[in-house]
Amino acid sequence: ISKVIPSNDELIRERKVLGYYLTSHPINKYKDELEEMNLKNIANINNRITKDSVSKFNTTVSGVIIDSRSQKISKNKYINIFKVDDGSHFINISFFEEKYLTYKNIIKEDTVLFFHGEVFVDDYDSQLSMRAESVFTLNTAREKYSKYLKIILSSDSISKEKIIDIKKILSNNSSGQTPVSLLYKNRDVIAPISSSQDLFVSLNDELLTKIRSIAGKENVVIKYQ
Repeated sequence: ISKVIPSNDELIRERKVLGYYLTSHPINKYKDELEEMNLKNIANINNRITKDSVSKFNTTVSGVIIDSRSQKISKNKYINIFKVDDGSHFINISFFEEKYLTYKNIIKEDTVLFFHGEVFVDDYDSQLSMRAESVFTLNTAREKYSKYLKIILSSDSISKEKIIDIKKILSNNSSGQTPVSLLYKNRDVIAPISSSQDLFVSLNDELLTKIRSIAGKENVVIKYQ
């Protein structure tokens, strides 16, 4: 297996041809971040239900949709069932039609999503299942669970121009609710960089990539509770 990290498009092609992801998993890119959110993976949830004699409980899981189907439950009623995989296990997540219509614009395959609802083992097929109450995106999860975005600007690699560039990037993404902690590091001393007003951002991959390209990946961290 190649050590080159496959693109999301390559992973999607793998799944469509093979029925599963081969070289990696779309969620792996965010694994550390999901652990910081303190969310259990699907395998842990499955173990809790099968080994701890807990029949059902409410929780949030993250994963990607790899399959879907509709099932008729009465004359004019359907449920939509999605097979969600996180690389550790899978879970069948069902939406009643009215719930599905509420969230259908964000329910997409091969995209990291977060599902909240009641988990249980289905009596019919003995598979781990969830009756979903809501679904939200990675960016919404970041906003929901983050405490602040920490950016450290190191004296040996930063300039006044770069600080201006970062502040401009932050300003262009200021529609969110996540506070920003902007810090300056000189050897072992770290001090906050003054700003005329409190900084808040809407967290997304594009924002993080731009800031990390200036400050360095290790110096841009989302801090979670």
